[in-house]
Amino acid sequence: MIGLIATYWVSKHVRKDYRPSHGIQRARAAIALLIAVNVWLYAQYLFNWTVSREDTLVSLLLSSAYSLLFVMVIDTFRSSSQLNLLLATILLSGTLQAFYGCIMVLSGLELGFFTSKDHMLGVATGTFVNRNHLAGYLELSLACGIGLLFNTPAERKKSLLYSLLGNQKASIRIALTICVAGLVMTHSRSGNIAFFSSLLIVGALFTLAHEQNRARNILLLTSIIFIDILIISRFFGLEALQQRISVAEPFGIATENPQSRAGITQTLLEQAPAYAGTGSGAGTFHAISGELLKHPEGKFYQHAHNDYMQFFIELGAPGFIALVIFIALAIRNSAAALFNKRSERMNAIGLAGSLGLSTIAIHSFTDFNLQIPANAATFIAICSLGYCLALRRGKNSNKISGS
Repeated sequence: MIGLIATYWVSKHVRKDYRPSHGIQRARAAIALLIAVNVWLYAQYLFNWTVSREDTLVSLLLSSAYSLLFVMVIDTFRSSSQLNLLLATILLSGTLQAFYGCIMVLSGLELGFFTSKDHMLGVATGTFVNRNHLAGYLELSLACGIGLLFNTPAERKKSLLYSLLGNQKASIRIALTICVAGLVMTHSRSGNIAFFSSLLIVGALFTLAHEQNRARNILLLTSIIFIDILIISRFFGLEALQQRISVAEPFGIATENPQSRAGITQTLLEQAPAYAGTGSGAGTFHAISGELLKHPEGKFYQHAHNDYMQFFIELGAPGFIALVIFIALAIRNSAAALFNKRSERMNAIGLAGSLGLSTIAIHSFTDFNLQIPANAATFIAICSLGYCLALRRGKNSNKISGS
């Protein structure tokens, strides 16, 4: 589908009156890094630097699609209203997933993608197989919703209460509440810890960086944290989530159980130097997991439950470093928008980008959201937010280009 959309997008380029967005110019380094990653994957496939050429070819096609999506989002969403549409679309999608996941649990129907669930009964999974992946998708959706909340102007000469409960903001708040309930009902420890840790850190930086409307910003953020968690989420499995967190193994520290996530990470850290050169080949972790992890029952792992380790082992140091730099540039651009002093709308878009990228960066230490196409594509779209923003010069320097 991305290929079909890209075909139409390329057809626009051949028109004489078509002009690429300023964001494309700003994203040249990021685009070059994505091209480098795709070239590296092709080299793995071409020179047989992989234990499974078929899996590496599939990964190359996925990577190419993500790269096209990154460029097209930057080129297409040029104004504040267009970016709001993008954020609203992701929020709506997450809200539907959360609503579906909650209803399946509360009603006892326990359907996944419209088929009966065999695993993870009693927790929300939406149309995903794994609750952690629904949690990752909702983290990204919540980040977009919070950015949209701050990028939705309230009518002038109205009270603060009206600005919080106005029609547009009320709809967004309802959607955020459903997403928070869904996130809690996944009972995903790492997902909830990652999101609310990022919200506290990024939210604090956001409020400290901008004195104007600080009271409003603090009120909105604290309402999301305290009202949703302590009141709404209490009725959707918050106590069960707290119990799972209380018995969780130390975050990122190996335990005596070599098959735990932390134990697996420690084993992979010991094995990783052997793959620092050309890697095992993109998409091939499942093929080497039996040799790497030596499960006592002879089972293999489809993924590493740690995106960093999986990317390093599959791509080697060259591909892994290119990906890390790409994400670092995306975070830098979102942070620059977050701290921009000239535009509140840029701050809101920067808040969405910074929150979305940071929460997945934390969650990736214990899960593999970036191996799931829906989550990876949404993550790539959020990576593009910081590049979509361009300020007008002169008298209108406080407005986003095209808004």
